[in-house]
Amino acid sequence: MTRKKGQIIIRLLIAVAIIAAVLAALVVIGRNQIKNYEAQITNLQTQITSNQQYVYVANTDIEAGSDVQQDINVIRQQIASGIDSSLYVQDADFANDYVALVDIAAGQPLMKNMVTAEANGLGEMEVEINVATLLVDSATNDVVDVRISFPDGSDYIVLSKKTMKNLIYDSSIWYTNLNEQEILTLTSAIIDAYTNTGTYIYLTRYTNPTIQEANACTYPVRDWTHDTINGTGETTDENIDRTSETYMKMTETLNLLARQRLENKISQLTQEELAAVAAGRGLQDTASSTAYAGQQAAKDAGLIDENGNSTEAEPASTQTQTQTTSPDESESGTIEIDATGE
Repeated sequence: MTRKKGQIIIRLLIAVAIIAAVLAALVVIGRNQIKNYEAQITNLQTQITSNQQYVYVANTDIEAGSDVQQDINVIRQQIASGIDSSLYVQDADFANDYVALVDIAAGQPLMKNMVTAEANGLGEMEVEINVATLLVDSATNDVVDVRISFPDGSDYIVLSKKTMKNLIYDSSIWYTNLNEQEILTLTSAIIDAYTNTGTYIYLTRYTNPTIQEANACTYPVRDWTHDTINGTGETTDENIDRTSETYMKMTETLNLLARQRLENKISQLTQEELAAVAAGRGLQDTASSTAYAGQQAAKDAGLIDENGNSTEAEPASTQTQTQTTSPDESESGTIEIDATGE
C-alpha cells in the first residue's frame, strides 16, 4: 500500500509540474502576443495619424449625370486614407463645374475619376446632336467619342470623350457641351457625311470612363474649317479660345496635307464602289441626291440647260458646282445642330 501511495503521489506531482509548465508557457506566449498586438495597434494608430487628410465626401447619394456641388451635396471632411491626396477632388478643383460619371453613395470620398469637369470656357455651349448612329443600347450619361467613317476605310475621331445628356433614343437626339472649335469640327464632319457617298458618323462608348483617358481627335477638317479655326483664312472666329488645352490638342490634326490625301483617296473610288459601300452600310446616298438638287436648282434658275450646259457667256464653272456641294438645299433633309447657352 505504501508503495502504491508513493507512486500515486509521484504521478500527481508530475502532472502538477506538467500543468505548471504548460501554464507558464501560455503566460509567456500570451505576453508575447499582447506585446505584438500592442505593437500592431501602435503601428496602425501611427498610420492613421500620418494618413489623415481633408477631402470632399458625398453627404447624400449622387446619381450619375447629376451636378456635384461644393458644400451642397459634397462637404469637406477629414478621413484616414493612404491614397495620394492628388487623386481626390480638392478646393481648387471646384473652379470647374463637375458632373458625376458614376453613382456616388453618401459617405463616399469624392475622387477625380468619379466626375467630369463641365468647363465654362469661351464659347462653351450646349449642343443638340442628331447626326450620329447610336449604339443599340446607348443611354443618357454614356461617355462617347463621335467618329466619322469614309468609304475608302479611313476612320477618324471627330469629338472625344463627350457625355451624352438627355438622350431621345427614338429620334437619335442627344445633347452635350461643345466649344466653338468643336462645333466647327462637327459641322465639317456633317458636310463630309452628306457630300461623300458611303460616309457616316457614329459613336463609340468608353467602357470605363472613370479611368480611361480621352482619345486624341484625329479628323482632318475641310479647308474652310481649317482656315477659320486657325484664323488664317478670309474669315476668322473670335469665339475660339486659341490658348485653351482643347485648341492645342485639336490643332494637331489641322493638317491640310492629311486632308488632301483623304480627298485624293476618295476621288479614286468609282461610283460603283461608292454605291456598294453605301448599300452595305445601309446608307441613303445623300451625296447624289444633293448633287441632283443642286443641278435642278440651277435649271430652275436658268443657269444651265436640260443637258447641264451653262446658259451664260462664261464657261460653266464653279457656280453650279457650288450649289451641288451645299447640303443646306438638299431634298434629302437638313441636319440641325441647335446650340443654346450663355
